[in-house]
Amino acid sequence: MGRGIFVTATSTGIGKTVVSAAISYRLSQDHKICYYKPVQTGGIIKEDKIYSSDCEFVSLVCGNKINVFSSYLFKYPASPHFSARLEDCTIKKQKIVEDYKSIVDKFDFVVTEGAGGLFVPLNEDGFYIYNIPKTLKIGVVLVANASLGAINFVSLNSFFLKNNKIKLASIILLTEDSKPSQIELENREILKKITKIDNIYLIPQFKNIDTENSLVGNFYENIKNFPDSEEIKRWFL
Repeated sequence: MGRGIFVTATSTGIGKTVVSAAISYRLSQDHKICYYKPVQTGGIIKEDKIYSSDCEFVSLVCGNKINVFSSYLFKYPASPHFSARLEDCTIKKQKIVEDYKSIVDKFDFVVTEGAGGLFVPLNEDGFYIYNIPKTLKIGVVLVANASLGAINFVSLNSFFLKNNKIKLASIILLTEDSKPSQIELENREILKKITKIDNIYLIPQFKNIDTENSLVGNFYENIKNFPDSEEIKRWFL
C-alpha cells in the first residue's frame, strides 16, 4: 500500500505547489508517484476544456514521470466553496476519500496538495481543507515564509493541527535569499522549541516561477537545496 503526505501553507501564494513539485520530483527518481490535487480553482481553459494548472506544472517539472489527478476543477479563482457554488456544485468529502483510496494502492507515494490554508472552506456544511489529511490519516508538510511573521503563522498552524490530532510531519521555511538571514535562522530555532518538530528546513525561495503559465524559473537549480528522497520518505505515514 502506498503512503501519503498532505502539503499546505500558512496562506495562499506562499509556494505549496512548488514544494509539492519538489517532493514529487525527488521521489519520482526511484519511485512510482502520484500528485493529487483534490480541488483546483482558477483552472486553465484550453479548447473549451478545463485543466488543473497545478497538475500541469507538477507534471511538467517532473518530466511527465509521475501521474497527476484532481477531483474537482473550477474556473473561478476563489475559495473552493464559492467557486463550486458559482458552478452549482457541492464539494463532497466522500468523493475525495474515494478518489484518494482509488489511487493510493497504485503508487509508492501520493503527494496531496490543498487549496489555500487549513481553514479554507470546501463547502458550506463544515468541510474544510484540514478535514482532508485528518480523514485520510496522513501527515502534513507546512510551507511558510521564513521571514518576519513566521513564528506566529507557523505556531498557529502547528497548534491547530495538534488540537485536531493531525501529524505535522515537516515544516518548509522559504528564505528570501540564497543564504538565510539572522532572523530566519532564529525563527527556525524558536519554532523547533515551540512546535517540538525537528524536521524544519530553510530552503531558498524558488524564483521566476509561474505555475499558471508553466514557467519553471530556477526550479532545477534550486532543487539541490531541497531535502533528498530518503529524508522526504520519513515524512510519510
